[in-house]
Amino acid sequence: MRNISLPCTKTNYVFARHVWRRPEEEQVEMSGVLEKTWSGLVHSVFRASSSSSSSSGSSGAVARQIVAGLPGLKNVSLGLIHFVEKLQAAQRISKQEEEHCVERESREWVKLLSCPGVGGAVVADVLCRALVVAARGYPLPTLHIHAIKLTQSTNILQKKIGYLFVSQSLGPGSELTLLLVNTIHRDLAAPNPLHVAAALASLPTVLTPDLTPSLILAITHCLAHHQVLCGTTHLVLQVYIRRRAAAMVGVAAVRCGQELQETAGDQVPHLLHLLTDQDPAVALAAVSSLAKVYKKCGQKAALRDQLGRSASHLLVQALNGALPKDYQVNALPAPFVQIQMLRVLQQISSREWQVPEEVLEAVRQVLGQPWGGKEMALYAVLLECVFTVTALPHHDDLTISVLRVVLGFLKSSNVDLKYVGLKALASVFSVLEEALTPGHLEAVLDCLYHSDPNLQAKTLKLLCSMANTHNYQAVCTTLLEFSGRTKDEATQRVIVGELSSIVSQHCRDAAWCVGVVAPVILAHPSPDRRLVKALIQVMERGDLKSQRLGLLVQRLESHHQDLQRLSKDYCIIGKNKISDLGVADGCSTITLIYNLVQYPVHTSVEK
Repeated sequence: MRNISLPCTKTNYVFARHVWRRPEEEQVEMSGVLEKTWSGLVHSVFRASSSSSSSSGSSGAVARQIVAGLPGLKNVSLGLIHFVEKLQAAQRISKQEEEHCVERESREWVKLLSCPGVGGAVVADVLCRALVVAARGYPLPTLHIHAIKLTQSTNILQKKIGYLFVSQSLGPGSELTLLLVNTIHRDLAAPNPLHVAAALASLPTVLTPDLTPSLILAITHCLAHHQVLCGTTHLVLQVYIRRRAAAMVGVAAVRCGQELQETAGDQVPHLLHLLTDQDPAVALAAVSSLAKVYKKCGQKAALRDQLGRSASHLLVQALNGALPKDYQVNALPAPFVQIQMLRVLQQISSREWQVPEEVLEAVRQVLGQPWGGKEMALYAVLLECVFTVTALPHHDDLTISVLRVVLGFLKSSNVDLKYVGLKALASVFSVLEEALTPGHLEAVLDCLYHSDPNLQAKTLKLLCSMANTHNYQAVCTTLLEFSGRTKDEATQRVIVGELSSIVSQHCRDAAWCVGVVAPVILAHPSPDRRLVKALIQVMERGDLKSQRLGLLVQRLESHHQDLQRLSKDYCIIGKNKISDLGVADGCSTITLIYNLVQYPVHTSVEK
């Protein structure tokens, strides 16, 4: 704690730069990022210090020399580094020791910050350490009020630290966010773009249905942020402000769409203007936000056509490599931009939409990308395109291309791509069931008999979800065949449960049901009650004969010894004694019922 009064410098808050790089759609938890950052920092610094401590003087002098020699860490607080080292040493001992270390340090922090006249540099340094603690899962609510006060500082670095701590420790809807509204209002209207950027970074924490109406106007003004400033840094900040403000409009639409219906028309023209922005990141953020505004706020249908054309234009630009090289992944042109624009098309699509030809052509180009290779980002794009075609109105050429992609996934030698194929098939089955070919079914069966147990389980789940009133018999037969080949009892129990569910939901043929369920029940000394109940439900939905047989099964099911076998029993149907149905010693109940199904029954059934 003796080193916490070192001055606040830019490098003392290196990790604060993450605030400029977070995704625009929503606030993302940075606990893992902070954890890895500080673990790597301490590991690199103190691994070198341990090797040099034998030849140098004190450990503090060694740490100073090493930090001074590392790029970007020249002015990092040594107190912060020592604290992280102490925390990691406690973690290596035990979890309890780590908790004790955090408790001791937090008491010291609260005591220090409670002193009158404490400076903003001290508060910022304490919050840096508290962020490291929060990344390990220790909330420190006693420091929230100090972070909120720090956001009012005129020092931009201290302000960024305050906003960062608030955004990572407070959740949307917290009562303390009310104390931030005035500060955010003031910073969004500040002449300094750094203040505007810092305030925009904390908006996901503050945007709630209650507070959004009071902030949406200030956010709208940021959409047209074109302050005349010199220097590359200021230009980058202006791009960031427009991009971040556009993303925040989308976040507000998702969280409070109903409240924004009256004012959504004010943001739409600004967002449409950003579609022509010179920076593609701003245009991408504007397209995504417009899609959310259209979906949540009920905008006019004309906006959908314009939005679809803009998304397809950006999609074609990404495919042709017209975007900056920063968007590329290895040799693949802007795969994440492709995914983002495909998701926009999914959001605005509906069955009655007259899809512009530009949109269809862009989707065809995505599906026509060369297949093969080890670039997984390409397969992610193709999977997203499958989802997009499923959401769009039916087009024969797109359907053929999508089924070809799904079949390629299923027949791949890579198990991961087989998983992708099963997921893709599950999404298109309800829409393109009639277009599936025998090749798709054979590929699914290959996945079912694959050596990977997880792939088998995924395929079983897919088969059961594909069952309907038209194909349930084929699905049940496939499940029973696989159950006979597998020796895993847990898998067999799962199959029995799924079989019971399919039969009870879709089966209408009592005779077929008895013929399929009978071998499964007779195969075990203690039949599964789920199958018996499913059989009863099927018979109750049938004719009078099936209903009476259902009563017989239900009655026998209440007596376990009678369910497995009927020994030396006979049945009377009305006044006629049955002697020619194979009823004899050792005749099973299910066999008796199956035989009864083949004969007309007009009177009561008695045992």
